[in-house]
Amino acid sequence: MAFHPLVKPGDPFKPIAALSNDVRRLINGIQNFSAGKSDVQYFGPVRIHVWNSGSETIRAGTFVVPDSAGTFNAGLVPVTTGESSTLKVWYAASEMKPGDAGECVVRGPLTVKAEGKGEYAMPAINGNYVTLGSTGFPVLYAAGGQALIHLTEIYDGYEGSFPVTLEDSKLKVGAGYLSRNGRIELIQGISGIVPQTGILCVTSKISGDAWTKPEFGFAAVDSTSYPLAEITVKDDLIDIRQLPVSVAVILETKPCPLIRKS
Repeated sequence: MAFHPLVKPGDPFKPIAALSNDVRRLINGIQNFSAGKSDVQYFGPVRIHVWNSGSETIRAGTFVVPDSAGTFNAGLVPVTTGESSTLKVWYAASEMKPGDAGECVVRGPLTVKAEGKGEYAMPAINGNYVTLGSTGFPVLYAAGGQALIHLTEIYDGYEGSFPVTLEDSKLKVGAGYLSRNGRIELIQGISGIVPQTGILCVTSKISGDAWTKPEFGFAAVDSTSYPLAEITVKDDLIDIRQLPVSVAVILETKPCPLIRKS
C-alpha cells in the first residue's frame, strides 16, 4: 500500500481508483463482506495516534522513533526524528510540526523506496527510504527501486556462530565455534566467497593423524561438512537464509592404526 497524504480544504482533488478500492476492501473486510467467492479479508497497516515531541517538523512518509524521554499525552505516543536505542521504528502517515498530533503506521505491509540488495530493510530515520541488507524489517518483495516490507520490530542481526553476510557482492563468514570429535575451538571467518545457489558449510576431515584446516565453501551436508547458511542466487538477487548455529559439530572416525588384524 502506497502512502496517500490527507486531503485538506482547498486542495485540488482527483479520485484514485486504487485508493478507492483499498478503502472498499478495508470496509468490506471489517464488515465481513466479500466480492466474489473469496473469503479472504483485507488487513492493511496498523496505525496509532502520536504527537511530535521533537523540535523539527516530521514530514509525511518518513521514518520516526518513539521518544522514550517524551510524555504520553492524552493517549498520544511521543515520536521524534532523533536517534533511539529501541528496535521500534514507525512510519509517519501525516505531517506533524513540533507539538502537533498525527498518525504513524506501526505494523503491517508497507511499500517504500529502497536501495541496495538483501532480505531485510534498514529504515533511514527522518528519511523516506530503506537500505536493503542483513538487518532491519523483513522484505516481502523488492524490485525497481521499491520494496514491500513488513513493518515490525527491527531484526538487528544474527548473533550466533558463523554469521553469513554480503560484502561487496561476495559472501563473508564471521567467526564461530567448531567442535571436532568433542574438541571445541574458536575458528576465524573468511570473506570473498563467490555466491551460488546451495548450502554454505564449514568442512574439516581427518587426514592421517590430524584434522585438516577448516574450510568454508559450498558442499553436500554430511558428518564432515556442517551447514551454516542456505544461499539462493536468482538474477541479480542474493538471498541468505542463516541456519542458526551455536557450535558447529563435526564427527569422524578412522580405524586405529595400532589395532592388528586378527
